Amino acid sequence: TLKDFSQYMPKSGDILPAFTGLPTQMPKTENVTPQQEEALPTFEDMVKQKNIQAPKIKKQDLLKGTALNSITKAQKMIADKDYEGARAELDSAINNFPDNDALYYHRAQANAQNGDYKSAFADLNKALDLNPNNYQAALSRGDLFNSLGQAEQAKKAYLDAANLAEQAGNAKAAEDAKTKYQLLEGKEITARTNRRLADAANAYYKGDYDRATNLFSQIYQD
Repeated sequence: TLKDFSQYMPKSGDILPAFTGLPTQMPKTENVTPQQEEALPTFEDMVKQKNIQAPKIKKQDLLKGTALNSITKAQKMIADKDYEGARAELDSAINNFPDNDALYYHRAQANAQNGDYKSAFADLNKALDLNPNNYQAALSRGDLFNSLGQAEQAKKAYLDAANLAEQAGNAKAAEDAKTKYQLLEGKEITARTNRRLADAANAYYKGDYDRATNLFSQIYQD
């Protein structure tokens, strides 16, 4: 307590003796210059120090992303039967990126659905010019030829699409193209057979057995 501590305190006359033996001057303190904190390096400093090069966005990657957005919008418009809107969306994208074959392919779908087959063929041909391996464009050409009743051109386009899809490693697309070819070939054979059968029967009843025999032989070959 303060009362107990007072007995250890020197009396007023004993102050000087209490400091006997102590140095008369206090040691001088050295002036220490405060150290400044080291500033944190900026991103530019780190890039320069470590020779880091910021990644550059490739033009084709930017193109791909922008084209994909337009294609996605156009596909939705086609599903909603807004063919003019889809074509307008793809027109704008093609103006900015005229070398993207996918844009022409999808615009061909909008044109075909809108009944503009001439423009659809032009877009598909352009897509194949830009990318000869675009088997989707080749398959669509087959569908257009088939819808217009041009069977031989359709079959050729289906075979081309099948070959391109096989080279691209897409077995399903190749099989689809082959199936369309076979169905079309089967329809042609059936129609041709029916015509020849009628002609052969007519020749037979007229007594033209050579012609009837020849027509029956062609039917067997088919």
